[in-house]
Amino acid sequence: MPTSREQYNTQGKSNNFIAAQESGKLTVGQAAKLLSKKLGQKITATQLEPLANEFHHAGRFGNNKAKRVFFLSQEQVDKITLKDIEEANKSQWGWILGFVREYGVYNRKRFVPFVAEVGLIPAYRIKRLGDKFHKLTEEESEQAKLVVGLELPPFCTDWRKAR
Repeated sequence: MPTSREQYNTQGKSNNFIAAQESGKLTVGQAAKLLSKKLGQKITATQLEPLANEFHHAGRFGNNKAKRVFFLSQEQVDKITLKDIEEANKSQWGWILGFVREYGVYNRKRFVPFVAEVGLIPAYRIKRLGDKFHKLTEEESEQAKLVVGLELPPFCTDWRKAR
């Protein structure tokens, strides 16, 4: 049964969030504390986010929106090494797909895709962008910088077709 709005506001967490905690999964913040002790180096939660595959919503922050809280199992935490963390947090060359709201004929709303940003994107943003991030080589990114802000055809994910 889904959580009602009032229940969510009082407990501050979704039912899935609570179920994940009860099943023994650790938030990335809790995992970061354990790994900091284990590896002898300060590890932050944002460094572990790219390694997490599961998230649930919790809390109400700014504009009354729920934030994502990422989870790791104890087995995953035990297997993580410093090399894994460094590899997961490398910035990558790529471009970001953006959407602009446009009102057309008869005040009909449509979302127009465009090339929003091109460059070296930090790993924590890549994880949160999901399908909106597209990898490029360094050479391609130099060419793609010329089309930033240009519109793409509907359902297109190739920056070369921007006009």
